[in-house]
Amino acid sequence: MACQELDLPNVGITMDFGHAVLAHENPAQAAALAARYGRLFNVHLNDTFGRFDDDFLPATKHVMETVELLWQLKQLDYNGWISLDMSRSPGTGRGRDLFPGCFGSIVGKGIFLRQSGFEC
Repeated sequence: MACQELDLPNVGITMDFGHAVLAHENPAQAAALAARYGRLFNVHLNDTFGRFDDDFLPATKHVMETVELLWQLKQLDYNGWISLDMSRSPGTGRGRDLFPGCFGSIVGKGIFLRQSGFEC
Protein backbone atom coordinates (compact mmCIF):
# COMPACT_ATOMS: atom_id res chain seq x y z
CA MET A 1 0.00 0.00 0.00
CA ALA A 2 1.46 3.30 -1.10
CA CYS A 3 0.06 5.22 1.87
CA GLN A 4 1.86 2.83 4.24
CA GLU A 5 5.19 3.47 2.56
CA LEU A 6 4.79 7.23 2.98
CA ASP A 7 4.74 6.63 6.74
CA LEU A 8 2.68 9.76 7.47
CA PRO A 9 0.03 9.45 10.21
CA ASN A 10 -2.52 11.56 8.34
CA VAL A 11 -2.43 9.55 5.08
CA GLY A 12 -4.94 6.74 4.68
CA ILE A 13 -7.64 5.44 2.38
CA THR A 14 -11.31 5.72 1.75
CA MET A 15 -12.52 2.20 1.03
CA ASP A 16 -15.20 2.67 -1.62
CA PHE A 17 -17.39 -0.44 -1.86
CA GLY A 18 -18.20 0.10 -5.55
CA HIS A 19 -14.59 0.77 -6.51
CA ALA A 20 -13.49 -2.42 -4.72
CA VAL A 21 -16.08 -4.42 -6.69
CA LEU A 22 -14.96 -2.81 -9.96
CA ALA A 23 -11.35 -3.78 -9.13
CA HIS A 24 -12.48 -7.39 -8.49
CA GLU A 25 -11.54 -7.06 -4.83
CA ASN A 26 -13.46 -8.26 -1.79
CA PRO A 27 -14.54 -5.05 0.01
CA ALA A 28 -14.34 -6.67 3.46
CA GLN A 29 -10.80 -7.90 2.78
CA ALA A 30 -9.75 -4.51 1.43
CA ALA A 31 -11.05 -2.84 4.60
CA ALA A 32 -9.30 -5.40 6.81
CA LEU A 33 -5.99 -4.92 5.00
CA ALA A 34 -6.12 -1.13 5.30
CA ALA A 35 -7.15 -1.39 8.97
CA ARG A 36 -4.25 -3.77 9.70
CA TYR A 37 -1.90 -0.88 8.98
CA GLY A 38 -4.08 1.77 10.61
CA ARG A 39 -4.91 3.32 7.23
CA LEU A 40 -8.69 2.83 7.01
CA PHE A 41 -9.93 6.41 7.38
CA ASN A 42 -13.31 6.31 5.66
CA VAL A 43 -15.78 3.86 4.11
CA HIS A 44 -18.08 4.76 1.21
CA LEU A 45 -21.13 2.53 1.05
CA ASN A 46 -22.77 2.11 -2.33
CA ASP A 47 -23.22 -0.62 -4.92
CA THR A 48 -22.64 -1.28 -8.59
CA PHE A 49 -23.58 -3.84 -11.21
CA GLY A 50 -19.84 -4.22 -11.79
CA ARG A 51 -19.13 -2.44 -15.06
CA PHE A 52 -19.37 1.26 -14.08
CA ASP A 53 -19.24 3.33 -10.91
CA ASP A 54 -23.05 3.25 -10.66
CA ASP A 55 -23.28 4.56 -7.06
CA PHE A 56 -26.50 2.63 -6.38
CA LEU A 57 -28.04 2.16 -2.95
CA PRO A 58 -25.96 -0.18 -0.78
CA ALA A 59 -26.92 -3.85 -1.22
CA THR A 60 -28.71 -3.23 -4.53
CA LYS A 61 -26.82 -6.16 -6.07
CA HIS A 62 -24.10 -7.25 -3.62
CA VAL A 63 -26.19 -7.97 -0.53
CA MET A 64 -23.99 -10.57 1.14
CA GLU A 65 -20.81 -8.63 0.34
CA THR A 66 -22.35 -5.59 2.04
CA VAL A 67 -23.30 -7.67 5.09
CA GLU A 68 -19.77 -9.12 5.11
CA LEU A 69 -18.21 -5.64 5.01
CA LEU A 70 -20.38 -4.40 7.88
CA TRP A 71 -19.53 -7.56 9.85
CA GLN A 72 -15.81 -7.02 9.18
CA LEU A 73 -16.02 -3.39 10.29
CA LYS A 74 -17.62 -4.57 13.53
CA GLN A 75 -14.86 -7.15 14.05
CA LEU A 76 -12.28 -4.41 13.49
CA ASP A 77 -14.00 -2.13 16.03
CA TYR A 78 -13.99 0.46 13.25
CA ASN A 79 -15.21 3.80 14.57
CA GLY A 80 -14.38 6.01 11.62
CA TRP A 81 -16.66 7.61 9.08
CA ILE A 82 -19.09 5.61 6.95
CA SER A 83 -20.61 7.72 4.22
CA LEU A 84 -23.12 7.10 1.47
CA ASP A 85 -21.68 7.52 -2.00
CA MET A 86 -24.71 7.18 -4.22
CA SER A 87 -26.51 8.86 -7.05
CA ARG A 88 -30.18 9.62 -7.14
CA SER A 89 -32.29 6.60 -7.91
CA PRO A 90 -33.09 6.57 -11.64
CA GLY A 91 -36.61 7.80 -12.26
CA THR A 92 -37.35 8.61 -8.62
CA GLY A 93 -34.72 11.06 -7.35
CA ARG A 94 -35.25 9.47 -3.93
CA GLY A 95 -31.97 7.61 -3.21
CA ARG A 96 -31.45 9.12 0.22
CA ASP A 97 -35.11 8.59 1.13
CA LEU A 98 -34.87 4.89 0.27
CA PHE A 99 -31.68 4.20 2.24
CA PRO A 100 -33.16 3.82 5.77
CA GLY A 101 -35.32 0.92 4.61
CA CYS A 102 -32.43 -0.59 2.69
CA PHE A 103 -30.12 -0.34 5.71
CA GLY A 104 -32.81 -1.87 7.93
CA SER A 105 -32.95 -4.82 5.56
CA ILE A 106 -29.16 -5.25 5.75
CA VAL A 107 -29.26 -5.14 9.55
CA GLY A 108 -32.10 -7.66 9.50
CA LYS A 109 -29.95 -10.05 7.45
CA GLY A 110 -27.16 -9.66 10.02
CA ILE A 111 -29.59 -10.47 12.84
CA PHE A 112 -30.78 -13.54 10.90
CA LEU A 113 -27.19 -14.73 10.45
CA ARG A 114 -26.47 -14.26 14.17
CA GLN A 115 -29.61 -16.24 15.09
CA SER A 116 -28.54 -18.95 12.65
CA GLY A 117 -25.27 -19.47 14.52
CA PHE A 118 -22.94 -17.15 12.62
CA GLU A 119 -20.88 -14.84 14.79
CA CYS A 120 -21.83 -11.29 13.82
